[in-house]
Amino acid sequence: MKASIYNGTKYEISWSLDDTLTDPTLIRNIEDAGNEIDIDWKKNEFYSSIELLLEHYSKIDLIEKLQDEDPEILEIIRLTLENPIAGNSPVLEDFIRLYLPVMLVIVNTF
Repeated sequence: MKASIYNGTKYEISWSLDDTLTDPTLIRNIEDAGNEIDIDWKKNEFYSSIELLLEHYSKIDLIEKLQDEDPEILEIIRLTLENPIAGNSPVLEDFIRLYLPVMLVIVNTF
């Protein structure tokens, strides 16, 4: 599974589950490119999940939990993205893990 952001721009960045998802260079590149093209992170599908989590965790704690791929945090994100009655989807779990770098950028906007 592969992720891509800023598609169709000179800032397009791609990565996969085989990459180090918490690589500071990847996260910085996503953040820098987002600043260059003035991305509104509030419109990102993960923004409300991060906002909710920050009501219960400090920014530093949340960053650490995301970097550690804390199962409880990933489960909360999953529940905010889908109807919890629908159950667990391995594809959704991979999707959430894949977009950890984006979530770390969003946390930094708070």
